[in-house]
Amino acid sequence: MKDTILLFAGALLGWLMTAFLYPLARPAEALSRRVWKIRPVDAWVEQDPSNIWAGTPPWVGASYWFPGLIATAPPELATEWWGWARERSGQDAGQTTLKVTVQARDGISLIIEGVKLHVRAHRPVPEGGVVARARVGGASMNPRRIEINLDWNGVGSMSWLDRDEHLAGPPSFTLAPGEIEQFHVWAQTREGYHEWELELLMVIDGHRHSQMINDGGKPFVTIGTTGQRVLAWNGSTWTDEETFSG
Repeated sequence: MKDTILLFAGALLGWLMTAFLYPLARPAEALSRRVWKIRPVDAWVEQDPSNIWAGTPPWVGASYWFPGLIATAPPELATEWWGWARERSGQDAGQTTLKVTVQARDGISLIIEGVKLHVRAHRPVPEGGVVARARVGGASMNPRRIEINLDWNGVGSMSWLDRDEHLAGPPSFTLAPGEIEQFHVWAQTREGYHEWELELLMVIDGHRHSQMINDGGKPFVTIGTTGQRVLAWNGSTWTDEETFSG
């Protein structure tokens, strides 16, 4: 009988403590995140086309700007050029393609209100560079994405496109704890050298938060192709293909 009473009393005490402390848990958790500077959301940025387009037909070409002539052969598949180009000071030419994955941390629900573009630099393309390009055939692939025009008025512009290539309004996502949202980013330019970042705008626990999306703490770089010398790999050497006219 005594054990039963103690068991009942313990259960009642546990219930009372839970009822009292539970309303304080979320504010305490939010305060802890601010004090310890814990990010409420994880955002991964994939830049390597071999990962972005994994499992799809090899219908995606490649275009990279180099500060000088190229002395080595590129990988056989165009989607594998990215890592090879980065090792040789190459930068995206004409378009930067990203795949962004956002996940709410455990215990956190959040609203993603939108994405803001920040153009950090805009200047002429350095002289003496060349564009290496791989042409491929096949159908186009059109994921849901943000399209960025880096040439617009010096500050850039953004449009959201759905999978049917229709313009869509800026989406608002609500993520429950652990949920994931993915979208592509295509940042395009015809001329000039551009450095840029994205800012993810969120509402968490009734407060506004933001998180930068960039290249490991540095801006992304996208270089225009107009007027640039273009080289193509013919299987054994680099040959002049054309000069971009726009």
